[in-house]
Amino acid sequence: MGKTHAANRLTFYGFRSQGGAEGSFFVADISPFCLKLLSYLVVTDTDFAYSSIVNKTKRAAKPKSGMVPYVAVQDSGEVIGDSQRIIDLLESTAATKLDAHLTPAQRAASHLLRRTLEESAYWTVGMEHRWFDKHLCKAITGPMYLGGLGLGCFEGILIGMGRKGVLKRAKGHGAGNHSKAQREAMGEQDLQAVEDMVLSLGEGPFVHGDKVTTIDCVVYAFTAQVMWTAATYPCGSGNPTANMQAGRYPRCLAHYKHFESVYGPKLREVTQSTGA
Repeated sequence: MGKTHAANRLTFYGFRSQGGAEGSFFVADISPFCLKLLSYLVVTDTDFAYSSIVNKTKRAAKPKSGMVPYVAVQDSGEVIGDSQRIIDLLESTAATKLDAHLTPAQRAASHLLRRTLEESAYWTVGMEHRWFDKHLCKAITGPMYLGGLGLGCFEGILIGMGRKGVLKRAKGHGAGNHSKAQREAMGEQDLQAVEDMVLSLGEGPFVHGDKVTTIDCVVYAFTAQVMWTAATYPCGSGNPTANMQAGRYPRCLAHYKHFESVYGPKLREVTQSTGA
């Protein structure tokens, strides 16, 4: 695919890739929002450099929003946060827009699908093992996000503070006010709704048929995160994460495998060749 954006080099700032050694499950970024934007940049062949915010020597100042991922625009020096805002800005200036061929109904379906994943499943599925479980957060999640910063004895303190902040936001969202069993039931409903919607929208390898669109980057990123969590954390059984790994959502898995086969090699290349 040729370049779809004007030459205006970006630096992408995300968390970090994980896995890939000795057959372990690889994910190009441990944040689904970072992986979503990273996938979009790869799909559109955007000219960008990859950097991890874990690398203290290669970080640009965060945007005012404080949101990760973010990009720094080389020509203007502007720093922009929020994965969807960045994608919308890039789409608005692209010579060839990924979603140009979609009908209004398809655009609406993409919007609802994205919202289900980002505003609901992110909390009802994605956070359970990584943040809500205190032991797993301390043993796996915290070191994965903060390891490499040279924090020493302060790492444990910051992990606790980070988890406290996540739980506060989860309560503000609503998911954090429910029991684990209730969240898992909600998560099952979210993933089944995504499965059914993706099934209904097209018969091709991508969400809307044979052509990749922006929603494919979202579905891939969130499916990859669930699969990676299942491979990394002791998730047990009978919960949304374990059920995804067990194949309960075959259309989502088929979509993930196809996207990975097409764009996975490039995602590995850009995240692992820099050493960032």
